[in-house]
Amino acid sequence: VDTDSYHFTSEGVTYRCEVGLGDFIAPELQRKLRGQDLRTIPLPSYTRETDLFALAVHIFYLLMNGCHPFACAKDGTPYISNIPQMGYGTVQESIVAPQPVENIANGFFPFCQSRSGIVIPVYAPRFESLPYKIREMFVETFVSGYMEPSKRIRAEDWQEVLLSMRGNIVQCNSCAGHY
Repeated sequence: VDTDSYHFTSEGVTYRCEVGLGDFIAPELQRKLRGQDLRTIPLPSYTRETDLFALAVHIFYLLMNGCHPFACAKDGTPYISNIPQMGYGTVQESIVAPQPVENIANGFFPFCQSRSGIVIPVYAPRFESLPYKIREMFVETFVSGYMEPSKRIRAEDWQEVLLSMRGNIVQCNSCAGHY
């Protein structure tokens, strides 16, 4: 059994989780971690709200063809930075899109927010292919819940909505094999 990403207290002793996968760590915990690690940050580290963030990431993965909710890519339009790259005396085009961990830390949910030169990954279905209620729940968790973790959708609410839609699953016309 894999038992990480939480801590517990027994008989007055707190047993910390000392590891975590950045792609699932909520922004408030990322902020707490700056310059520290999970072994030494002030408690609590993992909370109900950080768990709800990770749960929503997992659900997004399942519904969006294995795409992380904070994944993005560069679009085909060249964007020329005015910041010279190291070792070059001329302006160079940036070649790296922000990674999920960076987007989580910055509160950038690329499936409903936009930035110049950034698009969602090509393997991801359109966000609009999800039922409105599900999209609303992701926005509530990842956008509204960015600064106010208490606004994240509860596990019971995810369960209720997902169970209610299971009889309406159809194959996606634009993504071979995706339902």
